[in-house]
Amino acid sequence: MVYQYKLENTGNDKAADGTSLNLRLSLLHSNSYDIEEMYGVNNDLLYSKDLSGMEPNSSDEDEVRIRIPASVFKKFGYDAVRLSIEDADGNAIDRTDDEYIQMNAPMNIRLNGGNAIDIKSGETADSALTYDSNVFLDGEMNINYSVDDTSVATVDENGTVTAIRPGKATLSAVILPEGTEVTTEIKVDGGEEKTFTLTYDADISEYAVPAIQYASGAGIINGFEDGTLRPASNATRAQLAAILNKAAELFK
Repeated sequence: MVYQYKLENTGNDKAADGTSLNLRLSLLHSNSYDIEEMYGVNNDLLYSKDLSGMEPNSSDEDEVRIRIPASVFKKFGYDAVRLSIEDADGNAIDRTDDEYIQMNAPMNIRLNGGNAIDIKSGETADSALTYDSNVFLDGEMNINYSVDDTSVATVDENGTVTAIRPGKATLSAVILPEGTEVTTEIKVDGGEEKTFTLTYDADISEYAVPAIQYASGAGIINGFEDGTLRPASNATRAQLAAILNKAAELFK
């Protein structure tokens, strides 16, 4: 935050020793809560400048860059600052009105706790958007979810991810109207890998081999009880129905 100020010594005497300019947090709710517990700070001072000996009819102006801890906004999302001239004992000689400040977005937004979403083909998972502040995500805000590669996974309007096929994709959540965006990786596993003995009792085109390997890895085809996969053998209606049903479940 950048705070600009300008002050004048309009009196007839120099500023007394110990006179200071102080920019302080107002800590608007400090009467109801413990300051350190509520705001995560142990005092309200943000900036101080010694004004001892400031000449009569002189002025001072500056642009001060200050950092306000995010913890100040955690409970209510807003507070205020004020500028004051204080004597050596800390008593206010003069002060400005409160200038309100607020955060424009929730703090520490995370999808799935900041971790990648590990999921198997055909499964669903809640992306679990979480945040630290309790004052932003209300009925007036919308969250738009999207996946950059929908052939790997999709996401619905509630943030539920559905895995389509093995691979990696990026899940994004944009909080409107602020436009804050958070992302996490989706890792889709084809499931438990199975090892089959391919019986090449007939010619199999090379282009078909990757498809067979993918279908077996995704659990669409599981082979025979003896652990073999016979791609050139005839399939019964029941076997074909089982394959189609598994594929339909995977891609629905």
